[in-house]
Amino acid sequence: MPHDKKVEVIEISTGMFKAYLHANHVPFTIESEEGQRTEYQCDTVLTAPMSFASEEAATAFFTEHHTELAEAIKAREAVGRAKSNAEIAHAKLDASDYAVIKAMEAFLASQGIEIPGREGAEDLRQTIRDYRAMVQ
Repeated sequence: MPHDKKVEVIEISTGMFKAYLHANHVPFTIESEEGQRTEYQCDTVLTAPMSFASEEAATAFFTEHHTELAEAIKAREAVGRAKSNAEIAHAKLDASDYAVIKAMEAFLASQGIEIPGREGAEDLRQTIRDYRAMVQ
């Protein structure tokens, strides 16, 4: 069954519509006991709810603006994934960097070497931990 739809509109409440936007249809063949059949894979994004007078008006809008909406949603999702990955990387680095700094501080202290500007560093770390606990 060919799948070449670009837009599937769904009414989520009276006058409010979302749309699945499909792009980059790629055919592939499936072999089964009934024989070969072609199916399609594609990129799919879901729009935010929008208000329209009718399903026809929604379909016309989503069809006309398909490409720019799909690209904007993909870009927003990519930024979200990048932000999440950066937060995970930052957390991993914080944990190891903190250990390295503490080890260096302990070593220098054992050698009687003071580090200029490090007074109150633990208070500063606690301020950061308090903030992170507050926003999570």
